[in-house]
Amino acid sequence: MPTPTAAVESSQPSPRPTPLWEVVALADFQLPRALDPAAVRKRWGTVKQVLGLRRTEAPAPVRLEADLQALPPARLASLVPPIDWTPAARALDAAIGDWPAAEPPVRFLIGPPHASHADILRRWAVMHGALTVAAPAPGAVLAGGESWLAAWQAATQATGVHSPRCWVLPALERCYLRHANGLGLIRRLLWLALSGRLGPGLIGCDSWAWTYLQHVWDLPQVGAYTVQGFDGHRLTAHLANCADPDPDGRLPRFCNACSSTQVLPDLDQIARGDFTVSSQPKQLAARCRGNPGIARLYWQARLRVEPEDGRAAEAADDGAEARAPGDQNPAAGLAER
Repeated sequence: MPTPTAAVESSQPSPRPTPLWEVVALADFQLPRALDPAAVRKRWGTVKQVLGLRRTEAPAPVRLEADLQALPPARLASLVPPIDWTPAARALDAAIGDWPAAEPPVRFLIGPPHASHADILRRWAVMHGALTVAAPAPGAVLAGGESWLAAWQAATQATGVHSPRCWVLPALERCYLRHANGLGLIRRLLWLALSGRLGPGLIGCDSWAWTYLQHVWDLPQVGAYTVQGFDGHRLTAHLANCADPDPDGRLPRFCNACSSTQVLPDLDQIARGDFTVSSQPKQLAARCRGNPGIARLYWQARLRVEPEDGRAAEAADDGAEARAPGDQNPAAGLAER
């Protein structure tokens, strides 16, 4: 994550609660905004030069990264557990409204890598008893996939009712190959789905594959959804809520190793929705382009703890901080035990 001295943009308490998970039309996706640290330093340097201010040395960090230790795997897993995508599935349910009664018959959920669009759709399918369609094997893709499509259509009609069963195809990106004979199935599949011949269904697709498939088929923009990007506010609430207490029942405190200031608010502040977003989650959200899955990996990679050698009692604000891999910040994070 950026160094604390570069993050000078102040944050105000949120005026109203923001839903953590929100699914929106693809065109309504918003990237988190953040100041560019390099630009901030350059502007501040220009101001100091104009005003004749002397250059001051940056304060020494409270904790050096060399003095910190990596967390044990079990503790790290409790601080940063895998994301539960069930709330995102509920948000998808709210976004599609009265579908499948409304047109179009097929809706798409688009997600970038590590955003788990397939997991979201699988959870939605469980919630609604929909048929989950597994992607065909590569050999079936090259062969045209006729038997795979026939089995799919037969399964949707096997309910004994007049209307076909709703289905979910979690991973459209696995239904084609970038090969001379690897695009026939995807073209036929999209024609059948978008014409309504397969009945109502939800299709998940990787954002990179979605961009590529624009050259293969005229994919619709209406009926395409995505999980709204996590800004600093959403990411702060998510990271604070996902951490489990330690074996003694104490909740962790996450603090900046350079300044010892608290990075994440307490859970009661999160519950009230009146917390202030610190610079670190805001910059992390911007760096990860609002992707909570990527943000989780960055956060997990930079958690550190002070060794339990008697020096921990010297600091009242021992905690943990996430920083993106590759940053040149000399300080890592602390996790209070």
